[in-house]
Amino acid sequence: MTWVAEAQVTHVPRTVLARCAHDELTMNTSEIQIKVLLFGACREAAGQEELACTVPAPATVAAAWAQLKQLHPVLAGFERSALFAVNEEHARQDQGLQDGDTVAVFPPVSGG
Repeated sequence: MTWVAEAQVTHVPRTVLARCAHDELTMNTSEIQIKVLLFGACREAAGQEELACTVPAPATVAAAWAQLKQLHPVLAGFERSALFAVNEEHARQDQGLQDGDTVAVFPPVSGG
């Protein structure tokens, strides 16, 4: 897309403006950026504590988890036991994500 300085444009057909607005809206909503924090055995298995991820929108915790398992296949071993939080609140895998959210992944914790 080529940008033209506002002073140079004398007339732009409405269809062009509508198309550009639609394209811009589509580009902005096609992906979101999230931060993923790994804790405990998940962190040890992946060898990383924090990752920045781009997830297709609309995104869920499950979509972020699937992408994370592609990056670190060893995390698939936590499929049945991993727990999640979004922005420091417990979350289910079907919870939606917004741009800028922080997703925490951790194994079950036990003890007394």
